[in-house]
Amino acid sequence: MIRPLRDRIIKHPDMLGMEQGVMNPVPSSIEPLFVYGTLQPGYGLFAHLYDYVVRFVADARAEGFEMYAHGYPIAVRTDEESFIWGTLLYLDKGATILQRTDGIEIPAGFTRTMEVISTPYGTVDAWLYEYTGSPYGEKVEDGDFLSRRHNTREYRGTMFSESG
Repeated sequence: MIRPLRDRIIKHPDMLGMEQGVMNPVPSSIEPLFVYGTLQPGYGLFAHLYDYVVRFVADARAEGFEMYAHGYPIAVRTDEESFIWGTLLYLDKGATILQRTDGIEIPAGFTRTMEVISTPYGTVDAWLYEYTGSPYGEKVEDGDFLSRRHNTREYRGTMFSESG
């Protein structure tokens, strides 16, 4: 059953009825994608991915990045000890879907790179869209784009240990 678009956009991934957790090993048709902005559940661009998500981890982070936002967020690689929060999605028919998201992100100045993503279940190699230009907009100090719209400060990181 396909859920109405309204339900796809406004609900947090924990409520989407998808299975949460890391897939290990990942089947060859599945591509892991770390999303931290408007491709996350709750934002309009997630509609491009929704039908292909087979599993997710809502509480994931990418280390070595800073986030800036001016309407939409950008992840910029840094030497600082910082990280950004996001959602790890496992996409069925991943190669096809990634071509679609490449068409959205690459013209906007992003490149897709394979990164190590930390989750409460361990680390996973996943795709991430990194901004390749100079940072612009307001720095998102907590690295969490969702915190600008929702109170996620108490939610994010609750499954990580204090040392993680």
